[in-house]
Amino acid sequence: MGRVLVADPIEESAVAKLEAAGLEVVTRNYDTDGPIEEQIKGFDCVVVRSATKITKEVIDASDKLKLVVRAGVGLDNVDKAAADAKGIVVQNTPEAPTVSV
Repeated sequence: MGRVLVADPIEESAVAKLEAAGLEVVTRNYDTDGPIEEQIKGFDCVVVRSATKITKEVIDASDKLKLVVRAGVGLDNVDKAAADAKGIVVQNTPEAPTVSV
């Protein structure tokens, strides 16, 4: 079973889909849970929005990380070069915030 750290708030329905896929999901409270560097160990994937920064230090603190997902447009808060150097895949969801007209 893979472990996913949801570091920034996402829709509960998205969390439910991850759990339904057999993943263990841990939701982090950005305001009270302390630095992500202290929490990233043991997770295969981390999901962020714009609040949490996935820096080289965060990547170096991880021990199992394989995937960083930016729920939204852009990757400005992810050190892609550091992730690439460790073979960690970085993805975003550019269509997620789109509203049909």
